[in-house]
Amino acid sequence: MDKEKRLELIKLLLKNNKISTVRELSEILEAQYNLIFSMTTVAKDLQYLNVTKVPNGANQSYYVLPEKNSAKSYREAFKKYRQDSVNSIIVKDSYILIKTEPGFAHTINYCIDQMQLPHVLGTVSGNDVIMVLLKSPEEAEYVKYLLLET
Repeated sequence: MDKEKRLELIKLLLKNNKISTVRELSEILEAQYNLIFSMTTVAKDLQYLNVTKVPNGANQSYYVLPEKNSAKSYREAFKKYRQDSVNSIIVKDSYILIKTEPGFAHTINYCIDQMQLPHVLGTVSGNDVIMVLLKSPEEAEYVKYLLLET
């Protein structure tokens, strides 16, 4: 199977199933379609498709395809994450620290990057914390307000 057909099949599976891991997706491809791909290949396909994870409650999440990659769709995704997976948003000088549930920081960070917020110089994330860099404390307070109002 060529890459384009594989990507279309993965998109179909993600639309119709709540898949939480690369392993789970690989197992479905093998069990239902008798297709065997390395987990590295499947992970790269998910990255190529700009797939993200959304919370499903109880500290679980599943893969979703991006919606037309609009800032509005990422604001909606951030709103869901803020409710389920963000523990705190704190301003310190000219940066914002966002504490998340373990494993969610990278995905939430990606949403913040795609929201195209004004004044944001950049973002950095670890496993459970995100740092949003701004020019001034006033801009940090303003962006925090935007994040809370999303």
